[in-house]
Amino acid sequence: KPFEPAELLARVRAIAAHVAAASSTPLLTVGEWQLDLERNLLLHGAQHLVLTALAVRLIELLMHALIAGMRGEWREAFQLQRLARG
Repeated sequence: KPFEPAELLARVRAIAAHVAAASSTPLLTVGEWQLDLERNLLLHGAQHLVLTALAVRLIELLMHALIAGMRGEWREAFQLQRLARG
């Protein structure tokens, strides 16, 4: 089907913007758990829990410590503990 180059460009831009928006949601994943930092949600399978900003920050610190610990980066995990204390 014939098309105008301007229409093709508009469609490509729309798709690119949609893909960028979908992939820009910051998710932190540990095992089957995901923390959506933008929407303040804790996700596990089909379940989701809406969290307060403080709860998101605490869970984020814990998840980073778990990830660091699994990688053997205990120093980084310790530094995260110090950050959590203020």
